[in-house]
Amino acid sequence: MTKASRFPLLLLALLGLLAMPATASAGDVEVPQESNKFLSAGLAFGWVFLGDDTVQGVYTDKGRFVTKLHAGLVPWSKYVHVEINASIAFSQFTGSQQFVSGGGASADWVMMTLFPLGVDLLVGIDLVYEQPVVPYGGVGLNWTVFREHDRTSKWNGYRMGPSAFFGAAILMDWLEHSRAAALDSKSGINDAFFTIEGRFNGAKTVFENGAATTGGFGLQGWQLMLGLKLVI
Repeated sequence: MTKASRFPLLLLALLGLLAMPATASAGDVEVPQESNKFLSAGLAFGWVFLGDDTVQGVYTDKGRFVTKLHAGLVPWSKYVHVEINASIAFSQFTGSQQFVSGGGASADWVMMTLFPLGVDLLVGIDLVYEQPVVPYGGVGLNWTVFREHDRTSKWNGYRMGPSAFFGAAILMDWLEHSRAAALDSKSGINDAFFTIEGRFNGAKTVFENGAATTGGFGLQGWQLMLGLKLVI
């Protein structure tokens, strides 16, 4: 082999050696990894539309402002996102001079205070990394404690029933990927979502003498909620 023929071979070998580290580096590039998901927490605001005719007759049928706080566990979050949540909500509003609970009249205003408590199973579809919108739905059990009063009288009680809901969680990490990654590594907050949710609560059952019965009025109705949710 002549010197002229050896030169191209040596050049190819040198280029091969130079290319090896670059190839290894390219192979070592890692797909972005999220921390494991364990907990979910959120705060939401919206409106409740009570559907009982008796309640509507006293407090009208327009939406009433409601605040809701939830927290729960994330037992599974790969392709299918699952949460088991507990929640508490609060709503307070005034009506006409008539008690829904006792049926009597009031010489003054009447105020209704609601504390809806709930336990939910949520299932969402989360197929790809950093999916921008996660649709979800679920079922649960609602127990609404109420207090109705004026200046001199008050009535307390509860209504309970099943609930069903559906919504969409919009991933806020897309606004600033680098900050979202830094937040995940430092605090463990995996994802932040803006949520839009519709829910029907069938709270119209009460237990009397050990048997379930429908009360004189119900607190069933629709909720429309807008909120912020963190998955940790």
